[in-house]
Amino acid sequence: MRIVRLAACRLGVEEEARMRGQSTLAEVADLLDVAHLLEVSLERHAQETAGLTLSQAILLCRVELKGGRATVSELADLVQRSGHTVSARLNVLARRGLIARTKRSSDRREVVVTLTAKGAARLAACRKDLRSALDEILNAESGLPDLSGLKRRLQETSWV
Repeated sequence: MRIVRLAACRLGVEEEARMRGQSTLAEVADLLDVAHLLEVSLERHAQETAGLTLSQAILLCRVELKGGRATVSELADLVQRSGHTVSARLNVLARRGLIARTKRSSDRREVVVTLTAKGAARLAACRKDLRSALDEILNAESGLPDLSGLKRRLQETSWV
């Protein structure tokens, strides 16, 4: 739902609908469909190209964006999940060698997560393939399509 709220704010759904003479409800329905299709597409893509779930890929991205090091509590705040949920997902990433965990010497309760070289490589490969796929869907040369056009492109793509 965070994707939907963010997209609704950015697209100015109500204003767009009024300008086009469409009902806000129809725009929101299209937005929900696009958000769902995009999430399903990203999940499949991450799984096929990098062997990651979308939530794992997002955690790796967040660690990278924090300079390759982040605490579990920082990550939990960033992804809006509990520390317990984030820790469980990080356990899988650590077992696969994509992240390393260390306890801070100043506070042994605080765990610092570091992106490993293997994790950075996996994330880079996933990101490169994802950009290509999204460029294809969005058809960057013609600009961002309207919601119904984006919905149609997402439905037509082979990785949905």
